[in-house]
Amino acid sequence: MDIREVLPPEMRAGFSEIDITPLHFPCQKVGWLKVVIAEKVHDPVYARAAVFES
Repeated sequence: MDIREVLPPEMRAGFSEIDITPLHFPCQKVGWLKVVIAEKVHDPVYARAAVFES
């Protein structure tokens, strides 16, 4: 019997989150078709990532 038949395949996963809320205001909001200036922030802004490997 081959060892690959006994053990399940290995899978790894990684997760991360970072706060990217602007610290200095006013600041320009990126990605708009016109210039939009933010004066304050209402909720924190996070960047999240998930990586899977099998």
